Amino acid sequence: MQEVKSEPTMIGKQRKRVRTLFTPFQLKEMEKCFSRTHYPDIFAREDLAQRTKLSESKVQ
Repeated sequence: MQEVKSEPTMIGKQRKRVRTLFTPFQLKEMEKCFSRTHYPDIFAREDLAQRTKLSESKVQ
């Protein structure tokens, strides 16, 4: 599964940040992980990122 992004929009001269849209699988996996601990360590985040095909910064 891949990360899905919405289209960027322009407001004046500033560019809005692109919001990440998570798949149902990605949401389920993140909810499982974050229900165990609100602050997963780097190893848990890297494992979750690998399983969900997201970057570690998106998981964080």
